[in-house]
Amino acid sequence: RWIEAKRAAGEEVPVRDVAASFQEAVVDVLTRKAVRACKDEGVDHLMIGGGVAANSRLRALAQERCERAGIRLRVPRPKLCTDNGAMVAALGAEMVARNRRPSDLELSADSSLPVTEPHVPGAQHGHGHSHDHDHVHEISKDNLYS
Repeated sequence: RWIEAKRAAGEEVPVRDVAASFQEAVVDVLTRKAVRACKDEGVDHLMIGGGVAANSRLRALAQERCERAGIRLRVPRPKLCTDNGAMVAALGAEMVARNRRPSDLELSADSSLPVTEPHVPGAQHGHGHSHDHDHVHEISKDNLYS
């Protein structure tokens, strides 16, 4: 609205102002919806991760809104907030360097797989079963928050 008003008045709007306005709009929606979802579902902890979690404005607004709602916010240190795509690419590069065969192109996405080990279809993992079926892995709080 602020940008529209400036333009309607014939004023030029600097790119940094447009970027800041966009950031504020995105951060507002993300934090508002996340806190509302926690409240609606009776969740008392919110964890933010991935590359977006390095954004200082997102962290600040999430902290403010979580405190008001009585929700504990968990966010990794910024240096641990890496882009998920970059993490996948780094894992792929490591697998290629170790001469691991790639997954078939028909492999479907399964967000319940653990991030602690690469998935190779049909391979046995440390927990005694293969990943050729749908299931959810239990992850301890110690692994999540440490």
